[in-house]
Amino acid sequence: LISPRADDSPCFSDGNQTIRLRVSDPEGDRVTASVFIGDEVYGEANVQTNADGTPVDVEIVIDAGEVPEGRQHIDIFLDDGNGGSAEFNAGGRILFDRTPPQVTIGNELRDGVCYNPNQVPSPEINVEDVDQNPAIAQSVEENGCGRTLVATATDSCGNEGVARRAYLIAQPVDVRINGPDERELVRNAQLSWSVVGPEACASRIESTLSRVGGNSAPYAANQPIEDPGDYTLALQIANCAGAVRGQTRSFIVNGPPIADPQP
Repeated sequence: LISPRADDSPCFSDGNQTIRLRVSDPEGDRVTASVFIGDEVYGEANVQTNADGTPVDVEIVIDAGEVPEGRQHIDIFLDDGNGGSAEFNAGGRILFDRTPPQVTIGNELRDGVCYNPNQVPSPEINVEDVDQNPAIAQSVEENGCGRTLVATATDSCGNEGVARRAYLIAQPVDVRINGPDERELVRNAQLSWSVVGPEACASRIESTLSRVGGNSAPYAANQPIEDPGDYTLALQIANCAGAVRGQTRSFIVNGPPIADPQP
């Protein structure tokens, strides 16, 4: 049995796996090679051996997804049909594993909590798997002030387990204002806004609208603006820690032409 060999610590998950043999017979008989795992046959090949007794390389494909999970013996049985037989194995148990590692992120980093940028905890990453030394990788996804810690564990069979933990960073919040562009001349207007990233990035948004020559007043999103004039929408945006920044959008609502009678 060329491969797999137990001392190479192989691991099979799903899909087809190849068993590689080297078979010879002194009389050059046709030999049936059977792959046993437990008491079941998972693959066979009929091999025409060489008359001079030199070995023949043989590959037998098995469906690893049909083999029970756990450490299993792989035994090869050869039969030449004339009373000659032989049996050999992989030199130990081979791991069949289709279960991904179970990954958990410690509660040092709490879900949905707002942290100062320099005070984000480093949580403990715990992995449970039959593979005692899976590869562990960490990355952080960004979306506005939102962050998601992604912990990935990959075992020797290629099974991958993932855990995610979302949290917030106390940083200035960007808001996307929908409506007229800055200093755009429009017939009428309606404005709305949305937080870039999770809504929880902004703990509070206060909005006012002012017109040149008039006082500012609270403005509700999508309220129609039709009276001519120069307008400014002002937003006061508190981040997840309560720190406030301002953001504005100025625009002009066009009025009808004015005729000036001439004498």
